[in-house]
Amino acid sequence: MKVGIVADTHDNLDAIRRAVEIFNDEGIELLIHAGDFVAPFTEQSFRMLNAPLVGIFGNTTRFRKGRGENRGIVKTTRFHEINTETF
Repeated sequence: MKVGIVADTHDNLDAIRRAVEIFNDEGIELLIHAGDFVAPFTEQSFRMLNAPLVGIFGNTTRFRKGRGENRGIVKTTRFHEINTETF
């Protein structure tokens, strides 16, 4: 299984789009995000990924289950919540 790993994307949409392009070109079967998505709008860029994404929230991620309009991101089919605890 080919797995991609990314972390600390911090709302950098250009970098996220480029990373997704590279991961798709490489044919990964799973992407692991090690934290700090930061804002909900980054989810749109990850939707272009051709593999499932699993990840954890980092210490600066501002969208978590139960926080109003932002909670939908953890309910999408592409994102699977692993751990919402921060350290």
